[in-house]
Amino acid sequence: AKVQGFLDLAGGWDPSLALVMAGAIGVAVLPFQWLRRRTQSLCGTVLPGLLGPYLDSLVLQQPALHLELHDDSRHSIARSITDGSLDLFFSYATAETEYSGIEKEALFQTPLCALLPVSHPLAGRSKISLQELSGETFILYPETAEPAVRELQRHILTLSGIACSLYEDPVSPCFYQLMVPIGKGIALFPWVLQQQIPPNTVPVVISDLPCPYTMYFFYQRFSPNPIIPSFLDGLRRFEPRARR
Repeated sequence: AKVQGFLDLAGGWDPSLALVMAGAIGVAVLPFQWLRRRTQSLCGTVLPGLLGPYLDSLVLQQPALHLELHDDSRHSIARSITDGSLDLFFSYATAETEYSGIEKEALFQTPLCALLPVSHPLAGRSKISLQELSGETFILYPETAEPAVRELQRHILTLSGIACSLYEDPVSPCFYQLMVPIGKGIALFPWVLQQQIPPNTVPVVISDLPCPYTMYFFYQRFSPNPIIPSFLDGLRRFEPRARR
């Protein structure tokens, strides 16, 4: 299955797998071909933690399966799923994000954190309100081919009603969080990735999130890739076990 996602370079499956996810912090891609080796292409902005263990299990069962992983620098959900360059795309997105002919399923929800520099006056808190961050500069997920994560983060700030500014200088999705410890602003960071935070930063859970921060996976409704149905069925069965 083709999946695209944002890589988290801090380590582990969540951040650096370019498999099937697209989103803020937080997918892989392969052409639709039925070859002598079974192929799946995945892509995403951020990969869920359970995807790594699931792929480990899958490849042990089907060693001939070929996986291709990509990030969201060149791939978008609507274009890449529709034209068949990707099989699956994982991304954080708003509940309203929809594309014609493309299915969307929720994988999990996560609390959202404000990623603060250790020198920030609120860095010692365990929870924080968005209202307390009024007047701050926010470093959103950078502009890439797939805007779902950035749009979700902008949507959250809009719903909060706070006055804030955005850090607009170009920066790679791999490195934008590093703008936090050098004082360029604060970032919105999924709690599930808290173990991959940059040095000299602190994640503080946001207590008044105005909408869910949900990871979805997107796929073609009538995919010509015969592997996709079994891949998705296995992922759906694996997810509850991974959370026990």
